[in-house]
Amino acid sequence: MTLELIALSFDDAVAIAEDDNAFYAHAANAEDIAEILGDAAAAQADLYEQTNAEAPWIAYLAYDTEANEIVGICAFKDMPEDGMVEIAFYTFPGYEGRGWGRAMAAGLVEIAWQATDVDTVFAHTEAEENASVHIVKKLGFSLVGPMDYPEGIVWQWELRRGGSSH
Repeated sequence: MTLELIALSFDDAVAIAEDDNAFYAHAANAEDIAEILGDAAAAQADLYEQTNAEAPWIAYLAYDTEANEIVGICAFKDMPEDGMVEIAFYTFPGYEGRGWGRAMAAGLVEIAWQATDVDTVFAHTEAEENASVHIVKKLGFSLVGPMDYPEGIVWQWELRRGGSSH
């Protein structure tokens, strides 16, 4: 299993959302993921417009270099603020349970630690035991507690530089 995170710019996200698959046409699963990737790219383009995010605080396609397949998408939800940055990751259907979600989240954490002004990475999960909870726990994130979001209650997790919890 070899994962490469491929940076997804605003222009790339817009192009993919508008059914231009030139960015990922080389992938063996390009046809299979076109719809789900188009939806994810459209959501990411909207997020870019809201946040004006700049590299490296952008989205990344998760590319399995051995199978030549795009297996998911992951992103920073915004630019770092007060030493904190939020991550999100999504493994495409059919690729779950193979370690891709963990690899994406770990890749984002690694990118975050390269910035000297970031000391905390955080993530939100559904407020129930699920694959995302399992992933953040395996990476050493600590549960901060429940948070009220417009979509309902979520759990907030954080990982501090050096692995210490809150």
